[in-house]
Parts: sequence; structure tokens; C-alpha cells
Amino acid sequence: MDGFLDTYHLNASITLGNHHFNENILVAYHTESTNFKKMGGIVGLSFQELARNQNPNFINTLIHEKIIDHYIFAVKLNFKQPDQSFITFGGYDEKFIAKGQRLVYYPIPDHQKEYRLSIRSVEIGDQRLNITEGLLDTGNTCISIPDQYTDHILAEFKTESNHCYFKDERGNTQFKILECLVRNFDELPLLHIHMHDQTLTISKEHYLDKCHPKDEGSHYKCSTLLENVKNRYEIFLGDTFFLNYYAVFDLEQRRIGLVKNNDIPTLKYIILDK
Repeated sequence: MDGFLDTYHLNASITLGNHHFNENILVAYHTESTNFKKMGGIVGLSFQELARNQNPNFINTLIHEKIIDHYIFAVKLNFKQPDQSFITFGGYDEKFIAKGQRLVYYPIPDHQKEYRLSIRSVEIGDQRLNITEGLLDTGNTCISIPDQYTDHILAEFKTESNHCYFKDERGNTQFKILECLVRNFDELPLLHIHMHDQTLTISKEHYLDKCHPKDEGSHYKCSTLLENVKNRYEIFLGDTFFLNYYAVFDLEQRRIGLVKNNDIPTLKYIILDK
């Protein structure tokens, strides 16, 4: 976590199918965080090799109990609208894929134990950033870009109508969040992630968080879901990325599928009246 949280200690006896084990669990029941939205729960979906012990993880237990057949899960996230986030175990659901779009798979290198993908480059507007690796991270609300590109980002967001700046995140000095004073929303740039055979695009409808009117509505003060991060070389593709893309994690074949999801981008939940 990146902020302040309260916890309590729980000693639990856990049964999954025929497996029984005791665990000491530290439970977070209240958190004040700048980098994460409100949590609804935790399911461990990382590689089994990263587990603290070798007890079967959640998906392995589903397979062992013959509830699902394959070590695959698929994620559709939309934290801006109620009841629009889904996870499918054992495969994926075609109804979440935008009409006419094709699922494209990318390999996870054999040595990797994280959900990392090779990319060609990243563009914000006309600014090309020499970033060649992306980390899919559903534990992060934002899209995080190495801070060496701060000037490139600010140059692209600056227009006659708009001005943006990076602000320290409370409780976490590694990240700075992008905030903007916006008079013309049409001038906000697109974020392009160039893969080897397709381009993934994030627009203002995805990366704007909340915009409040200022000076009787002459402009808006907007928080965004874009941030810079110190001492990293990759782009972190957090929940903001998943607002536009459906992801299929196929760990049997060590690959990740990405495709445009069926949500329609809108500023309805972003631009506020007060």
C-alpha cells in the first residue's frame, strides 16, 4: 500500500476443498491512500512461485476441485461506473470484447514472474517516450510513467487553454500525480502504447479522474490518473489502462491477451457541476 492504514491480526484455520492449513493474517480494514482506489477484497493471482508457501493458490484450488479446467483468468475493470467490473476464471467471456475487435496475445518471457510485456514505444500526443516494457498492475489505479519523461509530458499537456503540473502524493514520495487546469478538453492529448502489432490508446475519458469548475465555470481543476514514478524504467499499466482494455491472463501458455473492451468512453462521471 502507499498510504495510511489500520489493521488487526487474525489467526485463521482455512479449508479449501480437502486442503486445511492455519494462517496468521494481517487484515487492513481502513486505508487512506493516494495511489489506490477503495479495495473490495484481495485474491492472489500472481505466479505460484511467488507465494510465501507452496499451499495451492486460489486458481490451483479451483482446478484441483474440477471447478475450472485451465489456469486462465480474464479481467474487465471499470471503477468509474458501478457494477461494471468482472473477473472470469478458467477462460474469458467474449461478451466483454468490443464488436469487431480481435484478441491479440503477447508472450510472458520464461524468466519473468510478473505480468510484463515487451512494447515498442509510448507516445503522449506528439511526444515519443523510449519505454520498451510495460507492467500490467491491477494493484495500481494509475498509469505510472518514469519521471525522466516529466518534461515531455508537461510539454504535451501545455496549450493556450490548459496548464498541468505534477503534485506530490501524500504519504508516498516515489510518485507524483498529474493535475491540470483545463479550459479546452479537446486539447488534452492521447496516450498511445505501441505494441509490436497493434497500438493501445488511452484517452482523456480514461485518464481524467474528477474535474471541478473554478471561477464560475471558466475552467476546471482536474485530477488525473497519470503519475510519474522515480527509479523505474517501465510503464505501469494500472486500472486506468483496464478501463479501455480486456485482459486475458493465460498462464498455461505464458501469454497475455489484450483487446478493446465493450465499454463506451464518456466524460459523464468526470466533469462535475460543483
